[in-house]
Amino acid sequence: EAINANAQLILSHHPMFFELKQVNDNSPAGKKIVKMLQHGISGFCQHTNLDCVSGGVNDALADKLGVAVEGFLDGPHFTKDGQEYGMGRFGYLTSPVDFEDYLCDVKFVLNSSGLRYHNAGKPVSKVALCGGTGGNFVETAKKLGCDTLVTADVKYHQFLEAKELNLNIIDADHFCTENVVVPVLSEMLKEGFPNIEVVI
Repeated sequence: EAINANAQLILSHHPMFFELKQVNDNSPAGKKIVKMLQHGISGFCQHTNLDCVSGGVNDALADKLGVAVEGFLDGPHFTKDGQEYGMGRFGYLTSPVDFEDYLCDVKFVLNSSGLRYHNAGKPVSKVALCGGTGGNFVETAKKLGCDTLVTADVKYHQFLEAKELNLNIIDADHFCTENVVVPVLSEMLKEGFPNIEVVI
């Protein structure tokens, strides 16, 4: 797609270099990188930094889910110049919503093809959220007084833990919980570099 668009740069959230030890065409990731090199296309892949930073993945997810952010699930941590950052977010909806209604809202706003969930039988008011893999925040969400955790890649034992802790949990798909940041990045690029063309 980048080749067909004559793009010079691919900016992505999900990186290609998780476990890549060498660049050759012996792996799917290696083949992509070789193809990018052959066509003079640079790659700028953000991941955990974009998850943690203010205005990144988790703030975009909170905005989509109607959550007024109050804090981090892991943090706050501070940069050298004193700016806060952290993984995940938690906060409140403007008013409580029945869990079944919130499921419909989540599925619609994230454009998810399906949801996995545990209904603890309580309305949704205080929500913990983490884009991508965040099932490890079940206990943290409960300790923070949240009634609901929205994330992805939830494992069987994490669903059981949520059930034992009487916590609503929604697995809304890894891609869908992270892709919310792409329009945000696009607007940031257009504002910061008005002379470049940005294609989502």
